[in-house]
Amino acid sequence: IGSDGMGHLESNEINTCCPACVEIFKGGHPILKSNRISNTRGYGIFAHTEGKGVVEGNEMHHCKEAAVKVVTGANPTLRHNRMVDGGSQGVVVADRGQGMFEGNEILNNVGAGVQVQTDGHPTMRANRIGASASVGVSVSQGGKGLFEENTVVNCGDVAIDVTDADSAPMFRKNKIHSNEKTGVSCRNEAR
Repeated sequence: IGSDGMGHLESNEINTCCPACVEIFKGGHPILKSNRISNTRGYGIFAHTEGKGVVEGNEMHHCKEAAVKVVTGANPTLRHNRMVDGGSQGVVVADRGQGMFEGNEILNNVGAGVQVQTDGHPTMRANRIGASASVGVSVSQGGKGLFEENTVVNCGDVAIDVTDADSAPMFRKNKIHSNEKTGVSCRNEAR
């Protein structure tokens, strides 16, 4: 959905797609509501090149890559979605990607629940992140973002991992507990 296209996708089953089941780009601003996106060979939703849109109440599971990837100035709003059982990360925000993520469940992914890097700058509010084999939230390579009132639990590694001095996320009023290793790790002069 691109070139300022809008579209309304509701209560669909979308699966077995590559590189993404839904691609939002070049100012596309769709509404995706109550869809099931599954068994992708790539991303569930791939927002890039100034893509926007409202993604609400969807279930994304068994995505080979991230359930949601937001890059190159894309700024979608995702509320009350379930992003679970992925073969990689739950959410990736990178390369100046933004996005508002609110009230989502990002659980049981092989990679990080949320990975922010290379000037990614999401707002993550009131999400449940965890039950992953890896890190709950990973911020690296100049990643930023506001993480507020999230619950980060049951991660197989560190709950929150900030890995370099160029990264500058803000964590406020989060609940971090029941993780296998350290709750919060800031390494290599990370702030």
